[in-house]
Formats: sequence, C-alpha cells, structure tokens
Amino acid sequence: MTSWPRGEPACRLPYEEDASYAVIEAIATVTDRSPTDIGPLSEAIDPEALDEVFASTFDDRPRAGGTICFPFEGLLVLVDAENREVCAYERDGRR
Repeated sequence: MTSWPRGEPACRLPYEEDASYAVIEAIATVTDRSPTDIGPLSEAIDPEALDEVFASTFDDRPRAGGTICFPFEGLLVLVDAENREVCAYERDGRR
C-alpha cells in the first residue's frame, strides 16, 4: 500500500491533455534525466487508463475532482484532477 506524500513536492507540473506525459516530465525533472531515459510508465500504472480517468469531460470541462498516488522510478507521483497537476515527491518526504 502506498502512503500519501507529505511536504512539498520536488516537482509540480500542470497538465492540459495527457496526465501520463506530465508524469514522465515530472520524473525526468526530479531525476535530471531525459524523458526517454525513464522506464515504462506501464510498469507502475496503465498510462491509457490514467489519461482516460483524468481527461476532460465529454463537454471539454476539467474533471471536478479525483486524485491518485503511486510509486514510480523511486518517487511518489500524485495526479490531481481538481488542480490539473502532477506532483512528484521524494519517497522519504524530503524537499
């Protein structure tokens, strides 16, 4: 079971369309790597399902709410529909 992160995120990125892309960008930013050097997101979560759950509604409005937290690449990733952002946290809560 993954616990919710505490403290300030090491990286906070907004997303417009695909939350999965913002997850990769956030991990790359925190770890100082190229997005192409990040492992497959599918090892942690289904990227297509993530994008569907956090996509705009059928009438192009942002989702009213919803949050998911999962470990990936040694970090905790939080996707927040209300704020339309992805946050990456150090696993030990620092930063």
